[in-house]
Amino acid sequence: VNILGESHLVLSADGAAITSVTERWHQAPSRIFLEQISPRFRDIISLWNSPTAEHVPLRVDSSGREYSVVTLPAMMAVQAEWVETQQLLQVEQAPLPPQFAFTGTVKRSEWYSTVAPVMLERCRTTARLPGGMEQVAQRRRWIMPLPMRYATRSIADLPDPDGGAADDPLPPDVLSQSVQYVRRPAMRMAVRSIQGVPSNKNVLAAARQIAAAATADGLRVVRQDGQPVFMQMSYDAKIGFNSRAQIAMAVWLSVPSLLQENTVGVLLDELCEPELLGGGGAASA
Repeated sequence: VNILGESHLVLSADGAAITSVTERWHQAPSRIFLEQISPRFRDIISLWNSPTAEHVPLRVDSSGREYSVVTLPAMMAVQAEWVETQQLLQVEQAPLPPQFAFTGTVKRSEWYSTVAPVMLERCRTTARLPGGMEQVAQRRRWIMPLPMRYATRSIADLPDPDGGAADDPLPPDVLSQSVQYVRRPAMRMAVRSIQGVPSNKNVLAAARQIAAAATADGLRVVRQDGQPVFMQMSYDAKIGFNSRAQIAMAVWLSVPSLLQENTVGVLLDELCEPELLGGGGAASA
């Protein structure tokens, strides 16, 4: 159960004493019970193949007809990234992380800690080519929050997260790839659920619609190369870490279209620049 909160301290004029302390939970007790304690439909139907997942809590700042404004908490995570071009810009891709993010194996007798949702940050960018030429590209960042049992460890006590990013050949139309530990700051997003399969068309359309509505309401939408930076979150999927803190499994439940739970959110206020903590590897064309 992840219960997040914050403390606001007011100091005296000379800074020598604390004059007041205000503490606040990010989620109300009723919401914590519904989202963190009570079993979800997906937890029950996946018990036969994977453990129940920790759920990253979202603080709901405001709700509207077209979107809700939420805060994604600060976190330590494994972040896998690549920059893609050409055909990969349009083909359908599952939100699951690439093969080089997996360093562990699955054993039936081992304990696993799983985390949901699977989070994929996408943004438009420009690839610089030899001769001063440019090419339209997209950056994909798969964000795998560390389970709470590992999130307080130092980087020196965690395993190398590189499962081949530095050594494996780059896939076709991928210009660079990397994986490493990061500390991501909290960030605000305007989010809404999407119905049915999270196809490329549905996800991109939702991101544009949310960005347009949020801009019309006076919110500052983060854009790169003129397009919104957005997050795709799949609650039908989860990432599993083994007892050695290695990413060992990814589970994406097959459920009827009407029961699928996917969310798209556009970043607000400022671009999220994670602090790179080390470990991992990278390769580029």
